[in-house]
Amino acid sequence: MGSVSTYLIDYENTSHHGLDGFKKLSSDDTVVIFLGAKNTSSSMPIDLVRELTANRDAPYLLWKRSKKTSKNYLDMQLVSYLGSLIGDAAVTETEYVIVSKDRDFEAAIDFWADRRKEISISLRPAISTAQQRTAAKAPLAASTTEATKRAVRNAVKDLGLKPSEYSAIYRALAASQSSQELHDMLTRSIGANGQKVYPLVKSIHSQTETRTHLSNT
Repeated sequence: MGSVSTYLIDYENTSHHGLDGFKKLSSDDTVVIFLGAKNTSSSMPIDLVRELTANRDAPYLLWKRSKKTSKNYLDMQLVSYLGSLIGDAAVTETEYVIVSKDRDFEAAIDFWADRRKEISISLRPAISTAQQRTAAKAPLAASTTEATKRAVRNAVKDLGLKPSEYSAIYRALAASQSSQELHDMLTRSIGANGQKVYPLVKSIHSQTETRTHLSNT
């Protein structure tokens, strides 16, 4: 279903319907299921549990159970967990999907939109459903064309990067307005590898800036 993502499932809100599309995910994806205190074994079909856990190539699966039932308690835990991932320098993933029909999660999307432009956060009622709302990120400009992606792959091919790191490079090239901003975005999104990537893609960024400027004049 595209690039590597972390899916945060508000199971209390969506029940098993939120997991529609699970089979299409990559083994590189992560699915975190947030269960409310009212969610019992009877509320999750046993066949679904078997399906989620039987396939060796399935996404990495985590379970988070809330012990209380107060209003929005589970939602606050989900949002806090999301924030901990985004703020953890050791976490390189930059694409997150909140699976819920609760549009209050848009507040979290808006919060991160201006603070971490290299991060993508979308809201969906199910894994397989097209995104409803996404945090603002770089428009698909010249820097994300196939020609630019090909140039990036050639430039960094010896580094052994993961698919999620390639996605982070493409977003950084599209979003950054200067070489310094490019450097900062790369180091934030892919850590130590960002230091290695920056000198290899700096010239690609400069060429893209020039083409964009000319197209706007």
